[in-house]
Amino acid sequence: MAAEADPTADAAGSSGGGHGADSEDTSEDPSEDPGEDPSEIPRIRRYGDPVLSTAARPVEAFDDELVALAARMRAAMAAADGVGVAGPQIGVPLRIFVIDCPGDDGQRVVATVVNPVLEADRGDLDESEEGCLSVPGVFHELARPSWARITGVDEHGAPVSVEGTGLLARCLQHEYDHLDGLVYVDRLPRRVRKRLLEQMGSPDWSHPGVPVP
Repeated sequence: MAAEADPTADAAGSSGGGHGADSEDTSEDPSEDPGEDPSEIPRIRRYGDPVLSTAARPVEAFDDELVALAARMRAAMAAADGVGVAGPQIGVPLRIFVIDCPGDDGQRVVATVVNPVLEADRGDLDESEEGCLSVPGVFHELARPSWARITGVDEHGAPVSVEGTGLLARCLQHEYDHLDGLVYVDRLPRRVRKRLLEQMGSPDWSHPGVPVP
């Protein structure tokens, strides 16, 4: 999830795409593109990449590769100045995300969550601005439950539980959506989504991408 607008983003982005578990998964697991050096910080996939519209698979192996994956996701999040990154955003279709997001008390909440379960209070909605590193440079208001809790385990298999309101609740729901093949713009009206995708930027930390149908 994006923390704030990127003033350096190039607004000449491509538009289109969609979501659904039936989309073809063309990503490598777990090392992204064959030509991408695993020692480098992975770049964020932009809207239209098939991995972003494919439901991620549960993590089964808790090993050194998973620990390394979580570290690379945190590096990608920091490079993009984001508050959250999910596995599919770096081309890895696994149910894992990382966050570094201000909590209810203003303190940073830093966590890695694997195979998460989401709870949300749908009776009280918060309509605030939201952005995504996979749709760089654009933001739009989106109503989401004002409280959310995520439970799961970290990259070492230890139990994790994170809950909050405001930005933290939005971040948890936003990253969880990525694991189900949803980007926040998929929840917006088609006309609004089309406009935002036309304005999508191409910052240096984003993946070159694929043609958008």
